Order: sequence, then structure tokens, then C-alpha cells
Amino acid sequence: MEKKGIYAGLYESQKEGASPVPEIELKEESLKREVSEDVQRDSEPLIAQEEDEIPDEVDTDHMKRVSLLSLLNHIPKYQWLFWMTFLGYLMRSVFPPLYSYSTSRSQELFFSFDLNALWKYGWICVWILIGASVLTYIGSVLNWNVMTILGEQLVKQLRMEVFSRYLSMPMSFFDDPKHLPTILTSRLSVDGRHLRDLIDRSGFIVENFMIVIICLALCIVMGDWRLTLIAIIASPLALCSEYFQFHTVSKTTAKIDDDLTKESGVITDYLLNIHTVHAYGLENTLVNQVDKDMAEADRLTNRRVWRGSTGQGIMQFTPSLFTVVVIGFGAYMMNRGWITYLQLFIVYMAMTNSATIMGANIAYTPSVALAQRAAKNIVGIINLPSEDDAARAIKKEGHNGDNTFSNVSFTYPTRPDVPILKDVSFTIPVGKSVAFVGPSGCGKSTIISLIQRFYRPDTGSISLGGDLIESLNLDWYRGLLGAVNQEPVMFAGTIRSNLQLGVERTLADAELEEALCLDLSTRRPIASIPI
Repeated sequence: MEKKGIYAGLYESQKEGASPVPEIELKEESLKREVSEDVQRDSEPLIAQEEDEIPDEVDTDHMKRVSLLSLLNHIPKYQWLFWMTFLGYLMRSVFPPLYSYSTSRSQELFFSFDLNALWKYGWICVWILIGASVLTYIGSVLNWNVMTILGEQLVKQLRMEVFSRYLSMPMSFFDDPKHLPTILTSRLSVDGRHLRDLIDRSGFIVENFMIVIICLALCIVMGDWRLTLIAIIASPLALCSEYFQFHTVSKTTAKIDDDLTKESGVITDYLLNIHTVHAYGLENTLVNQVDKDMAEADRLTNRRVWRGSTGQGIMQFTPSLFTVVVIGFGAYMMNRGWITYLQLFIVYMAMTNSATIMGANIAYTPSVALAQRAAKNIVGIINLPSEDDAARAIKKEGHNGDNTFSNVSFTYPTRPDVPILKDVSFTIPVGKSVAFVGPSGCGKSTIISLIQRFYRPDTGSISLGGDLIESLNLDWYRGLLGAVNQEPVMFAGTIRSNLQLGVERTLADAELEEALCLDLSTRRPIASIPI
């Protein structure tokens, strides 16, 4: 059977014998078309932006740089762990210079052909290496444990603060196309991971700078400043290999991650609407669509492989040129009697380590920049102002009474040119039942949203028992309301956990049954369902 699309059957079943649409419905359809066009117009810039990357919450280019110390203020209980990590960095940073000295000294002993000196001083080099290895092991264990605890606690705390901020924002915040659920959840997931990179990379950068400083001091004090200067000039040959390898691969990896993040949102939508997928036989269509969308990620993955292999070749070649330059000039200076064999190899070994480490530091720059951007977004969200904060700070609590709309007009913030309500006035007497009747899109749900204080009217007022609802504490006011929405939602978990939501004490089974309004006809089937 030919597939004509999911709306084809509905269209064909109604295209014959369709009755004329009443005038009020025509107006409503006109309004709905106008709204649809407005939504499409509003969403076009976002779609173009989403094709590139997840939109920033704040203007990260002009926002003040977020320091790691300022982030640590969110976890004051664990701040002391950050300073403990410097002890680990210091322990780890002594290994490269001690290794450079010990290996240079050992090669000098072999060069001298003096077996007695080799036996006597060779053991000193061995013990130096053993001591440096022990310090590195202790420092590594200390750093990994402490940084893991620190990083996980910070990321967890910031994620909780961002999530809490999401929940405290007014409904207009979520109407913004920039705040789609997939974008907000990606912010929690992706930015949290990048923030962890900021913590991890910052530690390595500090440690590597300490190593470079110690190695340079070793070259000048125990080596020769002239050969050290030559090695510094030639260091880009060793430095660039690390940089290009890490930079090119990490940059491509970041693009792959962006594509996978966006596609995960698409797949989430498909799975959330699995009933529709099965009902209209869209399984193969959606699989082919995802496969087509993933083509760019596959292409980038192949590019990463080729760049990685090319970078590996460069990493093997350019350091060899650095070795030729330093050893060549060192041999010339040694033949002239300007330096000793030991000085030559101290400079060569220490500068090789320094150049490699600095290359890794520079290669980390894109990751740190990405992490800094994530930190700005997270801090920007946490510091976002919310009009609901002021409403929750109000102390006044009124009393239950008539709910009155007086000349209320309203348009949604994302569609200011489309009026939804205009000069609406009515009173809902306390203890009475009122039904709002009208065609789809006429404003029934909007009225309920205004009663729930999800939005504020553009003009007019809404009062409860004679008090303007804006003058009442928001949490107290909403505590008076109960709502059964058009599309009921069950949160993840059991029936019991859903009924327990918002209740500060543990509910007994009898209370749960009462809440479920069980009668004799429903008690038995419900009793077989675990809650």
C-alpha cells in the first residue's frame, strides 16, 4: 500500500461532504493561521542558529570572565581541597627535571668509560629516579582523588542550581524558542561536562607551567644559557607537533559532539511520540532520516581519523628536527670546549620535556575556551532575574473568595501582535462551578494560566477575595489551586511517588486509596497494580 503521509487518511475522509464552517470558526481558523505564521516567523532565527550550535544563554563575548575560584564559592565546604591539589602538583612537577638530570648524568658516566665512577654515581641517579617516581605516584593519587571529588561536587552543585533556577523561572521563560526542553537539558548535560574539563585542564596547566619553570632553571643553573637560548628558539619544532595533534583532533571532536547532541534531541522527540511512529508505520522513514542526519557526523569522524594519523606523523618528525638542532649546536659548542657533555644533555632533555609540555598546554586552549564559555552560560543562568522571585518574597497572604477578572487583555510575550484576550470581565463566585466554553484557540487555557499566575495580564486586573493576586505571596496563592490539565502528566517513577509529590510527609496506603478515589468497581483492578 502506498504511504501518503500521516495526515492523508484524515484529509481523504473529510474532503467529501464537508459542511460549511460557521463564521466564528472561520475567525478562529484565521486567528490560528495568524498565530501559526507568527510562531514560524519567530522560530526561523532559532532554527538557523541551531544548525550551527546550541544558542548561548548570555552574551559570552562581553560577559566577564568566570574564574575557577569564583566557581568554588558555590561549594565552600570543599574549597580547601583545591588548595591541597597544589601539593600534588608540586610532587608531580619534580619528576621531569629530576629525570632530565639523572638521565643526562647517566649518559655522561657512560661517555667517560670510567666503570668505578659509573658504579659509584650511577646508583645516585637510580635513587633520584626512584625518589622522583615515588613523589609522582603520591602526587598523582592525591590529585586524581582530590580533583575527582572537587570536580564532581562542583558540577553537581552547579547543575542543581541551574535546574533550581529553571524551575523558578516564569512561564514566559519557557515560551522563548531559545529555551526549548532539548536545549535546556543539553545545557545541563553538555555545559556540565565542559565545566568539568575546566577543572581538570586548569590543574594540568598549572602543573605544566611549574615543570617548565623548574626545567628552565635547571638549564640555566646546571646547563648553559647559550644552548638554552638556542633550544628555546628551536622549541616550536617540538611544541607545534603536540599542538597540531591535540588541536585539530579536539576541534573536530567538538563538532562531532555538537552534531550528536542535536541529533539526540531529535531521537528523543521520536521516542516520546512512539505511539504515532507505530500508528503510521514511520519506523523505516525515521531510521533513514536519522541515518541521513548522521552523515555529517560520519564525515567528521573520518576527517578526525585522517587528521589524527597525519598529526601522529608530524609528532614523530618535527621533534627529530628539534633534536638535530640542539644536539648539533651542542656538539659544536662541546668541541670548542664551551660546554661539557653533561651540560649538553641537561639542556636537551629538560628543553625537550618543556617544549612537549607547553605544546600540550597550548593544545588544551580550545577545551579551556569551550569550558569558559560553558561556565559563563551556567553562571548567567544562575544569575538570571525572575519576576517570580519577587512574588515569592511577598509576605501578604489573603483569603479565599470570589475570583474576578476586570477588563483583562493579554497577548503572549512571544507573539505580541496576536491578541488572545481583550477586555474580558467576569466573576467566579466562591464555592461555585464555572465552565468556559468556546472553540479551540479562543483563550480558555489562557484564562486558566492567568488564574494560575503563569502570566500577567497586559491590562486590567485579576483579584481573589478583593485582593489583587499580584499582591499575594505566589507560593501561598498557588497552594490554594488544584488543576487537572488537558493532557495529564505522570512523572518518572511509581504511582506512589507521583502522589507523594509536594507532600512533606510519607502518605499511608489508606490515604493513597482515598486520593485515588477508589470505589468498589475500581478497587480490585487498581489493587493489582504496584504503587
